[in-house]
Amino acid sequence: MARYRLLGKIGRGGMGSVYRALQVELNREVAVKLMTLAQTEDAIARFHHEAAVLASLSHAHIVRVLDSGMMDDTPYVAMELVEGRSLEALRGERLSADRAFPILAEIADALAYLASHDIAHRDVKPAN
Repeated sequence: MARYRLLGKIGRGGMGSVYRALQVELNREVAVKLMTLAQTEDAIARFHHEAAVLASLSHAHIVRVLDSGMMDDTPYVAMELVEGRSLEALRGERLSADRAFPILAEIADALAYLASHDIAHRDVKPAN
């Protein structure tokens, strides 16, 4: 039996596509990133290394890695599913300082946490 049942695509990144999925055994919805990059040995190793690094982190504003492995010969990473809107969805809205500053503080705190672990997020943008 498959561990995850993909329910629909919710995004795309540099190395893969992200899907809403059902973790069958635990009956919970998660996000599953499937590697869509050319699956060379080096790319697969980099994908799994990134998953391991993320799994070692624990921060309220960084998505948690739950599992990783292979799904039908394709590398995957299962993560907690985070509901809500991205900053990209706020584009064009006029935010008050009272609303904008806490959002910026959370982002800065998460980036500082990454930096304290010698990790640089190389793709910081509103959609992420």
